[in-house]
Amino acid sequence: MARYLVVAHQTATSPLLLERCREIARGDPAAAFTILVPATHVSHALVCDEAETEATARRRAGEAAASFRAAGLRLRDAVTGVDSPVRAVADELRLHPDAHDAVVLSTLGPRTSRWLRLDVPRQVAQQSALPVLHVFEGGDDTWAATGDARRAIASPPPPEPTPPPPAEVPRMLAWVSHVPIVALLLVHAGVMVALALTIDRGFFGVEVLVLAFLGLTWLAVPFMEGRRLLR
Repeated sequence: MARYLVVAHQTATSPLLLERCREIARGDPAAAFTILVPATHVSHALVCDEAETEATARRRAGEAAASFRAAGLRLRDAVTGVDSPVRAVADELRLHPDAHDAVVLSTLGPRTSRWLRLDVPRQVAQQSALPVLHVFEGGDDTWAATGDARRAIASPPPPEPTPPPPAEVPRMLAWVSHVPIVALLLVHAGVMVALALTIDRGFFGVEVLVLAFLGLTWLAVPFMEGRRLLR
């Protein structure tokens, strides 16, 4: 199960962000999300209203949480942070180390996003050492922890390599396993011949018949094995 830290402010309830999180959940049904809304300043005539800033962040976090739950996504928490998204992510990771596997960062488009002008996606990737999926109007992008290489954070694991087939045993080596059988047969034959000559019954006695039966039985094994190997 992967745990995602979703960072957004104005786009916290955007359909695009919700759809991207749905796609992640489809690839990982056990994926869990934590929503973080930085308290970006709300200004009136160049005067920052701290109370309204905090209230706006809490309201958007609550609205985003409601939309995630309505979409059937597994929501762990919805919290607010300081005004800087980079510092807000750093604070969250410091308070909850090892609690997140990746960051989903949602912003406005490149023409209007202040976070993009501040290079927030790359800064978050570098300071968090986590893969960052950047979701914005008009496209998506993904930064690895270094900020250089790109990679997908919800891609399926690569298939395990297929083990090589076992080496074929040479056909001549298969006959080596029958050497003890042949040796036993020869010893048995020698004993039976000696017994037959000793009691002067020739080669037509009961011992010869027993020898023939045993010989055919023992020879059948390597003969059948040889036919199987030669197919």
